[in-house]
Amino acid sequence: MTSVTSCDPLIRDGEPYIRWIHILFGACVYGKQEMTSILFGNTLAFGDMSVSLVLLLKNYRNKSVDGLSLPFMVNWLLGDITNLLGCILTNQLPFQTYLATYFCIVDLALFYQYFYYKWFRYLYSSGDIPVNSGYTLRDSLRDSLGDSLELRPPPKRTNETHQRV
Repeated sequence: MTSVTSCDPLIRDGEPYIRWIHILFGACVYGKQEMTSILFGNTLAFGDMSVSLVLLLKNYRNKSVDGLSLPFMVNWLLGDITNLLGCILTNQLPFQTYLATYFCIVDLALFYQYFYYKWFRYLYSSGDIPVNSGYTLRDSLRDSLGDSLELRPPPKRTNETHQRV
C-alpha cells in the first residue's frame, strides 16, 4: 500500500525503495533497473513537453500555423483528453496526471493559435493581406462565399441600439 510519505514494503527483493524518486514523482521504485526506467521515461516526457513549447513559440514568431492540419490537431486533442480521463479514472500517479493536463493545455493553445492565425487575425485587418503570391484572403473568401461578401468590422453599438431587458 502506497502512502504519501513512504512505500510499503520498504525493502523488496533486497532492494530498498528510492525515496527521492517517491518524493518527486510519487512512484515506489526499487533498485537501479527501476530507477533507470523512471529516469529514461521522464526524460522522454520532458522531451515531448519541450517539442510542444518549441512549436508554440515557432508559430508565434512566424505569425503563422502553416504545416498544422486541423484534423490532425483534433485527433491529437482527443488522444490527450482520453489520456487525461484515463489518468483520472484509474487514479494514476500525480506526475502522470499533471503531464496529461499539460498536454491538453498545450493542445488548446495550439487550437487558439490555429484559429487566430488562420481566421481571426485577418477578419478585421485593414486592406488585403496576401495569402500567397498576389491572391489575397479577401479573394479567397469571395470565391468561396460569393461576390457580395464585404469584410467590415461590426457596427459600434450605441446606447440607442443596445437596450436592457
